[in-house]
Formats: sequence, structure tokens, C-alpha cells
Amino acid sequence: MVEVSIDSIRVSLMSQHRIVILKDVDSERFLPIWIGPFEAEAITVSLQEMEVARPLTHDLLRNVIQSLGAEVLQIKITELRDDVFYARIVMRLDGRDLYFNSYPENTITSGPTNIPSAYRALDYDLPLIFRIGVSYRAQLMEDVSLATALDATHPNDNTEYVNTGVELGWRNIVFGRVGYKSLFLRDSEQGLTWGLGFQYGIIGVATIKIDYGFADYGRLKNIQYLSFGMRL
Repeated sequence: MVEVSIDSIRVSLMSQHRIVILKDVDSERFLPIWIGPFEAEAITVSLQEMEVARPLTHDLLRNVIQSLGAEVLQIKITELRDDVFYARIVMRLDGRDLYFNSYPENTITSGPTNIPSAYRALDYDLPLIFRIGVSYRAQLMEDVSLATALDATHPNDNTEYVNTGVELGWRNIVFGRVGYKSLFLRDSEQGLTWGLGFQYGIIGVATIKIDYGFADYGRLKNIQYLSFGMRL
């Protein structure tokens, strides 16, 4: 790989196309790349550190990269295909190397055209989950029923956890529910849940259902929901 720097921006004598001249840092070899007038203007403004009335496109992307704490390591010109140069931005973020494909004139000004058309980060195993559960329903009294459920989950990318819950019903009309989600899960934001339910069947017409639920989501605060349904 040959390291180059920007030598100058020139105008073609044969046309009004602009040319960015890249120079080998270790020799007097040069590489001309034909670019558009807008890209040439953006590179010139950046090289001369000129102040503009409003931020240009590459200024916005540079500010985003800096705000994310990322670092542009290098820009590689990777190939010449159909008289078009192709390049790749190599960026480091949180210890990971990210790769973005682009045209050279866009990478020089850090412009976002065609970015990202390719992305590569660290490899991770495919997330897999093994889950097993049991449930039990019992008639405690003539008008009172009890249902319990428990499921245990083993993910390959986190700690094991358990979901459990109990429902108490009266005459299959009124229901009370309480449970706990993600018990033993590391850094879980879920927790206690409870709710109430009502259903009533009008013979030959419809069954009406109303449910209310409450769930604790830790730092994300609590959520509540109310649902209404009708089955004909």
C-alpha cells in the first residue's frame, strides 16, 4: 500500500472538470483523479481552512464522527473500475474497526455520498435461546379458578432468567393477575407485573373482554395499558 497526500486541486485543460492530485509521500509520483466541481470546491475550502456561512455536508459528517468519539484511521483507494476510482474509509469506534465504501472525492471531504454501502464490525455468534415452561390450572372452588405458569430461558448471549405468573379467576368473568418478568436476568429493566381482566358473554351475540395491565420497567419507568375486545 502506498501512502499519499493531497497535492493540489486543478482544472483540466481539455474540459472544465476538476482534478485532485494525490502525491506519493515518499517519492515524486502523482495520481490524478477526476472529480466533480462541487467536490473540488469542498476539498479546496477544507484545505484552505476557509470559513463558510453555513456548515457544508462534510462538516456535518465530521462533527457527527467526532461526537461519537470515532477516529478516521485512513482512506484506501481500493480499485479502478470502468474509469472510476473506488475507496474505503477505515474508522475506529469503541475499539472496533469499521469499513465504509465510497468514491475517493467523497472520502477526502468526508462527505456521506454512498456511505455506508458496506459495513464490517466484530463477529458475534448467532443469538440462540433455549426455553422450557410449565403451566397448571386448577378449580379451587365452584366459582374460583387458579392458573399458574413458569418458563425458564437460557440465551447464549446473556444470563438465564425466569418468567412466572399467577391468575385467579371468578366465574370465568373477573380475573386478577400478578407476575414477574426476567427474574435473574443481568441488567434487566423488567420486573413486577399485574393486571385485571373482565369478560362477559352474551349468549348468541358476542363475548366482551376488557383488560388492564401494569408493568415495571425500571429506569424506563412504568407502563400501563388498557385493551378492549369483542368476539362475535
